[in-house]
Amino acid sequence: MNSVVITTAVVPGFVSVLLFLVFTYLHEQSRQPYFRAWQLAWAAYSLHYVLDTFPSSSVAFFISQLFLVAMALCIFVSTRLMRGPSQFRWYDAAVGAGGVILALLTLHGHIIYGVFRPDVQPAIQLGIGLAAILLYSSAIFYVNGHKRGSLAFQVLAFALALWGVLMGVGHIQNPLMEAFGNASRLFGPVPQMLLGIAMVMVLFENQRNAVQENTLALSTIGADPRRLLFAEDLVPNMQAALERLRTALPIDRAAIVISERWRGLLPSVQQNFPSGFVETLETTGAGDYISELAFRHSGIYTVHDVAEMTESLPVGSREAFTAFKRTLAEAGVKHLTAVNLQTREHNFGVILFPHAERRAFGSSGPRLMVGLALQLGLTLENYVLSHDAYRRTKEYELLTEIGKAISSRLDQDEILRTIQIELGQIFDTSHFYIAFQESEEIRFELEVRDNRQLPKRTRELRNAFTEYVIRSGEPLLIRSDLEVTRQRLGIGHVPKRPAKCLIAAPIFLGNRASGIMVAMNPDREFVFEQRDLDVLVTAAGQVSVAVENARLFADEQRRSRQLAFLNNISRTAISSDDPVHMLTEIASEIQKNFSFDHIGIGLLDKGTKEVEIKAEAGATAHAMGKCIPLGTGILGRVARTGERALVQNALPGNLSSILPDARAVLCIPITYGESLIGVLNVESRNENAFSPQDVLILNTLADLLATALHNAFHFQKLQQQSITDGLTGIKTRRFVWEALSAEWKRASRSGRPFSVVLIDLDKFKEVNDTLGHFEGDLVLARVGRLLEQKSRQSNVVARYGGDEFMVLMPETGPEQAQVLAERLRQWLATDPMLAEHHITGSFGVASFPMHGFSVEDIIRVADAGMYVSKRSGGNLVSTAQEFVEGEEFARQRQQISAYIEGFLQRERTGPEQLEELTSTLYKLCGGDHDCKVQLLREAIESLSRAAESREVATAGHGDMVARYSEVIARALGLSSEETADLVFAARVHDVGKIFVSEQVLNKPGPLNDEEFFQVKMHPHIGAEIVGKIPHSDMMREAIEHHHQRFDGSGYPDGLRGEQIPLWARIIGLADAYANMVTEQSFSSARTPDQALDELSKMSGTRFDGMLVRLLIRGLKAERTSSSPGV
Repeated sequence: MNSVVITTAVVPGFVSVLLFLVFTYLHEQSRQPYFRAWQLAWAAYSLHYVLDTFPSSSVAFFISQLFLVAMALCIFVSTRLMRGPSQFRWYDAAVGAGGVILALLTLHGHIIYGVFRPDVQPAIQLGIGLAAILLYSSAIFYVNGHKRGSLAFQVLAFALALWGVLMGVGHIQNPLMEAFGNASRLFGPVPQMLLGIAMVMVLFENQRNAVQENTLALSTIGADPRRLLFAEDLVPNMQAALERLRTALPIDRAAIVISERWRGLLPSVQQNFPSGFVETLETTGAGDYISELAFRHSGIYTVHDVAEMTESLPVGSREAFTAFKRTLAEAGVKHLTAVNLQTREHNFGVILFPHAERRAFGSSGPRLMVGLALQLGLTLENYVLSHDAYRRTKEYELLTEIGKAISSRLDQDEILRTIQIELGQIFDTSHFYIAFQESEEIRFELEVRDNRQLPKRTRELRNAFTEYVIRSGEPLLIRSDLEVTRQRLGIGHVPKRPAKCLIAAPIFLGNRASGIMVAMNPDREFVFEQRDLDVLVTAAGQVSVAVENARLFADEQRRSRQLAFLNNISRTAISSDDPVHMLTEIASEIQKNFSFDHIGIGLLDKGTKEVEIKAEAGATAHAMGKCIPLGTGILGRVARTGERALVQNALPGNLSSILPDARAVLCIPITYGESLIGVLNVESRNENAFSPQDVLILNTLADLLATALHNAFHFQKLQQQSITDGLTGIKTRRFVWEALSAEWKRASRSGRPFSVVLIDLDKFKEVNDTLGHFEGDLVLARVGRLLEQKSRQSNVVARYGGDEFMVLMPETGPEQAQVLAERLRQWLATDPMLAEHHITGSFGVASFPMHGFSVEDIIRVADAGMYVSKRSGGNLVSTAQEFVEGEEFARQRQQISAYIEGFLQRERTGPEQLEELTSTLYKLCGGDHDCKVQLLREAIESLSRAAESREVATAGHGDMVARYSEVIARALGLSSEETADLVFAARVHDVGKIFVSEQVLNKPGPLNDEEFFQVKMHPHIGAEIVGKIPHSDMMREAIEHHHQRFDGSGYPDGLRGEQIPLWARIIGLADAYANMVTEQSFSSARTPDQALDELSKMSGTRFDGMLVRLLIRGLKAERTSSSPGV
């Protein structure tokens, strides 16, 4: 072998073989895919040098060139594998195809005249293309190394660049380059050796970075330290840790199986295994088996060919070993490496790394696995320690919150729900219940399933865990194999959705286990631990206190409700004078406080000897008005015997009760003294519906009803007597006035008419004088009966006084009233008994709104008509002609009445509506061309009365001021027309208050500036309203200035002395006196003498002294003339 062959083939070939072995070792250490690419590259490069030992063979030369292409292609692909997993791409094929073409062209250049000439340099050479690929790969490695800050990749890039330069220069046809190329053949192994060194550095950096990155990433599982998490809450965190382990090695599948001891805190997770893989390992014990096996093999154990695996150490049961093999076989696992998750004190479980190859990891892989597993174990230990510390804190907080709930709340349902929510912060309470045993039933006070609260329910006793814990009085913890425990304890009942683990604690009431508190999980085992049971036992003790407190509070509340119920019944009984209305309210009150199906109250009709249902309530109220004969059914028997009847558990249809299907009935007689008034009947469709407390309360209620009904009947009798004239049997004057006022309000709102007929008996005085008062009384009684019998049912007939009668006719116009009055006149005139005494009637008729806006107006017109009939000789129906204005006048009055009513009912009225009010009233009264002054005056009087009604204790105030003003006017000798105008102005002097708010008018304390401004506006507003009356200047001035004072201290503009109009001084004085003798919201009423003394003191200062003396003289004169004996 010559020196050239040694230089160009043997030495470089030997170096390439050494590098092949180096890359083989590196791949075994890391199992990274780019190391495999470099291993293949150097294998091809070594084969290239082997074929170079046959320089004269064209076939060997071409195959050698193809190996160079393969080497370059592997290096080209490794640039992508370095950045991550990659697949074969189209440009890989393009590079390979280009290399093959260059190899063919190179071979073609060595063939001269059909003879292969290795010493001939072809024009196109493969080496140039290889150099380009190496330089491109060098650039990629350099950029990647620069981004990573990796010296190893930068050295690798430098070595590749040097190799590419040497390879490219060696193939350039130039004397200088040829000399350099010969030198490159000598130094060719140098860049290759640099490549080997660089790749070792890459392996070192990878191992170091992997350890650093994964150690840092696995130093925490990313759980929120401010929350107490359950195992299922940590699944995403454990999945992330497992993903980090899987990508660090790298492998396709992995699983973390947690030991039984820690499954309540930490979850087992898997990636790329069949669903349920880790659950099967947990439930069969296979997970604990492989964990113990790895622990005994220094933390790591590898199984080659699982199917042929034999039990190496007796670390568990034979069943667990068999289950382990079966589970792995079903998951398609052939080879397995298990690494223990352990620390110095705890063994948390095992990490499973399945692999398809017998040796899937390099020699450094197991060490990396153990290191990462140790780091993860330390992280889990830190989490467990912090979890325990935080849990202890939460336990203290829990007990504090439960204590607060018990001390601050007395609602049992609210307390139990609070306890369930607070316990849910420490362990799983998504399936939870609190139940108590009552006689032969279990009553579920709180039941939660899938975090959803269910309605309360009861069930019969059975052989279940609930009864076992209550019977034994011992707490119970079942972490797994619940069915085995069920069989061991002899519990036969299996629910539809049985739990897989549970904790239960008895609740003691009065030193006896009476209830149970249970938390369970129907989906997973190992959810609960002993410490969870300890907390539950403590909470159960708190529940016993809470239940006892709630029971005492409920008893107190029940007594309070009973007293409130009886108080409401008493209040209703005292305040109501209508027995039927009272009974209806009482039946409704019973229904509100008791859950019975039917409540009925019947009254005894002594005439028919039946009990009639007068009031009822309940879901099946259908017996109203039903009459039950004495002795019939349970209610009739109670009415006959007067003894209470209580039936608690009758069969449906056997009670002869109001409800056909009643199962329980309580029937109590209502008696006052020895007399039966009625029966209280209460029925229910449920058995045992009446507790002893219910019976006691309803008995007390029956006694209250007896007294209330007796009083109501007595009051009705007295009321009837008070509104019925004892002589004639018809209504009294007081009753008819109330009815008249109510009818006037209704008619004012609806615009419908009504009429009043006044009757005065003719020649009645002669009967009294000649035949005596007894005979006169018979005449009055006969007239009353005739009027009552011959009037319509809707009419109200009353004795108005002495020998005067009144008939109120609702919904009756003037024409119809005339007709009806005429019929009544004829009945009186043709009655034999009255005719014997020559008794007839003088009738006067008046109708609203034709004859007036107010009740007083209507009575005045009817009275005037009656006297017209009387002056015409009697036995006549008349209407005073001066009040008969015709249909147009009545229509206008009706329109005005409707407008005023609508105006007063507006939500808000203020001075801004003054112009609208005055102009509308003026138009409705005829306007400028035909203004009906009397109609306008009546309208203003209606407004004034409405203003008075809005102010407390001022009803009739305008009439009082008018009367006292008239006293002064007569003393001054004013004409009748002036006196009439002054009296009218005095009567309506406060009409402007219609625009002052009721809050201001009735304010008991002093007024603020804004409120006082409202009050000061009312004289001006009143003057504007009255000013619409033609020729009313003096009335207008009187109203506008009636709050001026003689010394100038009044308002609105501070006039003094004679500057104040005389009428205004008169009205102001009369107004002050009327206020003094009337009870006000801010002062009590004075006697007339005290008021006059007060006026005397203010004579000449606030009031005109002359007018004060005239008023005092006039009032004293009135009192003197009205004194007896004068």
